[in-house]
Amino acid sequence: MKDTIESLVNDVKLYSAGLITALENNRHSESQQYVQNMQNCLKAIDEYLVMKKDLKK
Repeated sequence: MKDTIESLVNDVKLYSAGLITALENNRHSESQQYVQNMQNCLKAIDEYLVMKKDLKK
């Protein structure tokens, strides 16, 4: 699971760079897709963190 989370974090980094480039080039539809992809990754990361936090209780 840890490898999956690290992969998701790397994906967020890549999507962030793509978002910046898309915004700089006024590619709004592409920008929205990058945002959606990041949201999906961040949601999965958040769920993992909540699970880890709950396990420590």
